[in-house]
Amino acid sequence: MEDLYPSSDYKLISRVWVVMQNHVGFLARIGRRRLVNIVMHRWSESNDRKIRDALSELPVIWDRGYFIPANEKEAEGYVAAMRSRQASIGRRLKVLDNHFVGQKLREEATVQLELGME
Repeated sequence: MEDLYPSSDYKLISRVWVVMQNHVGFLARIGRRRLVNIVMHRWSESNDRKIRDALSELPVIWDRGYFIPANEKEAEGYVAAMRSRQASIGRRLKVLDNHFVGQKLREEATVQLELGME
C-alpha cells in the first residue's frame, strides 16, 4: 500500500478490511452501498468515493458485489476483465503518443522549412 488515493487513508482501509473479512468468496459478497453504510454509518457520494478508494488498496474484487476471492478461480473473470481493460488503455495511449510524435515532427518540419526560406 504505497500510493494511496487522495480520499483513502490507512485507518479507513483498515476499517474496510475488517468488514471485508466477513465477505470471503463470491457467495458472501456485499453491495457497495451497504459497505459504505457499515463502515461510514451513512451513505453519501463523498463516503462512497472514499470506500472505493480504500477498496482499490485491498485484494477485493467486484462481481455483482464486493468480496475477497476465496481462490484464484473466483478471481479469473475479474483478472481477465482488468487485463483486457489494461490492454485497451495501452492501445489508446499508443494512439495518443503517435499523434503527439506526428505533431512534433510536423512542427519541426515547419521550422526547418521556415529556416530554409530565410
